[in-house]
Amino acid sequence: MDDHVNGIKGKRIKPIWIWVSLFMVLMVLCIAAIVIGGGIYVKRVREQATETRQAELWITGTAEAHATGTAVAQMAMTSTSQALSTATARAQQEMTSTARAAATGTAQIYANRTSTAHAIDTRVAGDLATRFAPVTMTLEACARLSDLAPENWRVALCDEFDNNDYQWPTGYYDEELATCTRTISNGTLRWETYAKDGFYWPMYPNVESLADFYVSVDVLVESGPEDSSYGIQFRWDEDRDNFYQFALSEFGNYSIFAYINDEWITLVDWQMHNAINVGMLNTIAVITQGPTMDFYVNGQRVDTVIDRRLSSGIIGLFVGLYEPDEEAEFVFDHFEVRAP
Repeated sequence: MDDHVNGIKGKRIKPIWIWVSLFMVLMVLCIAAIVIGGGIYVKRVREQATETRQAELWITGTAEAHATGTAVAQMAMTSTSQALSTATARAQQEMTSTARAAATGTAQIYANRTSTAHAIDTRVAGDLATRFAPVTMTLEACARLSDLAPENWRVALCDEFDNNDYQWPTGYYDEELATCTRTISNGTLRWETYAKDGFYWPMYPNVESLADFYVSVDVLVESGPEDSSYGIQFRWDEDRDNFYQFALSEFGNYSIFAYINDEWITLVDWQMHNAINVGMLNTIAVITQGPTMDFYVNGQRVDTVIDRRLSSGIIGLFVGLYEPDEEAEFVFDHFEVRAP
């Protein structure tokens, strides 16, 4: 019977293969979406992993570079420090060697001196007793008084070298070992010397013999070699020609000697001292009280010696050169002597 005729309404059923096809298409689309999405996700994960690895590598490289740079810098600093230490040690060794050589060389020169060398000015100083005429001094007579001398000691001599009241031997002298010219002018005692051979040359003013005293003088080596020496000679016994000597040199060292019965006796061997100005003015001083003798350079005590061989004598100055053809010029000023 015809469904339409019977009044029954209905619809045509589609074939089954169409539904299967649609299902398969949907499945393919889902799988494709999953594959594409998964690929994108994997790619992103890989990119993130790569970026993370690169960051780690960069951080590691930076750290290694920093560590390497720090190590190199430390090695460089260590090398520089070692080089500086080595250079400093070498410099100290060289300075010590120079100082020892200077001290040894000058000491040897002194050891080789003869009585003829120190007696070179005997004819000038020999008549000291006959020309001795003490000059009365007052504290006001000195332009400058040292603070080292005891306050209650009197002024025995204060020479600013404005004149030659104390009868220092001056003029030109031509002797076997040296020539010299001594002049007093412009407030200084100037002593120009030329060595024919090694020598030292003393000079004494017209001053009384003293036991205990303070003596000081300013000295400048205006020109001359490093072994140029100068200083104070004191407690000179004119009859026996014995004395003490406080010597400095342009090496920057000092020594203390006694000359007793034609023999040099080393009380303090040549040694360096930072109180000594090389190439500049030095104020040197000696204080004696009985057998105790204190020695000063520029207001600083450099040594103390106790020796009983000589108890009194005359005070003077000296200079010395130790190689032939050496020349030097010494300038003295502010020669002060005080006594109890």
